[in-house]
Amino acid sequence: DHRDLHKVYRRQRQMCIRDSSMTVLWLIVFFQFLFVLITDKRSENISHVSLGFRNYMVQILDYLTYHSEEKPFPFSDFPKGQDTQDNE
Repeated sequence: DHRDLHKVYRRQRQMCIRDSSMTVLWLIVFFQFLFVLITDKRSENISHVSLGFRNYMVQILDYLTYHSEEKPFPFSDFPKGQDTQDNE
């Protein structure tokens, strides 16, 4: 049945997205750790990248869970690398 095959492909895509995002996350963590280890302070550039990545993942999750109708990158602009949470 072709529907069973579709489930297999969907599962593979989900695993690929999860594995790719975890790889990027660990690379960010690794480079920030090295920077702190060497300079004893965090890198603002790496922090900016990590905020952009976090905002991108939130954008994807919001779209997938129907909290937002805005399609994630590459169908819209990449989210800014700034903290978007309200300071209330």
